[in-house]
Amino acid sequence: MSISRDATYKARPAVQTNGATSVANRTRIVLEVLKAVIAVWGSERVGIRLSPYGTFNDMSDTDPLGLFTYVIEQLNPLQLAYLHLIEPRATNAGGSDSVNEGAPSTAQLFRKAYKGKVIMAGGFQRETAEEAVTAGFADGIAFGACFSPTLICPNALKQGRR
Repeated sequence: MSISRDATYKARPAVQTNGATSVANRTRIVLEVLKAVIAVWGSERVGIRLSPYGTFNDMSDTDPLGLFTYVIEQLNPLQLAYLHLIEPRATNAGGSDSVNEGAPSTAQLFRKAYKGKVIMAGGFQRETAEEAVTAGFADGIAFGACFSPTLICPNALKQGRR
């Protein structure tokens, strides 16, 4: 089970919220939902995907470092199966496949805050994926955009084309 709820805690969500302004209030619902899902499925079967610098549907936060450091620290006692973080260099869900190489590194900013398994995604190539895992910023890398039923991406990675 994977949960993603950016609209519930970012300061400028795409929809109106209940007016809660503190970080603890804005993040309460996502933590409560996680606890409820864990009660049913067990923490070893639950993960969460976060996009700290994502701006999909005009959502953003004025202090993503503070907000997501808080959220990630609250996840530690839950002992989730994984934390899946999206790099900001590739947050154009449904948009272009361009990669913003100058964006801050989510892996470097948030890895130290989380004690469990971290999966990173967003604009990785073979070399950058290997570097992230070797440096300890991620336990695994997700490649989504380049996958197809014909296994083009795994073959391209093996041959050094991605």
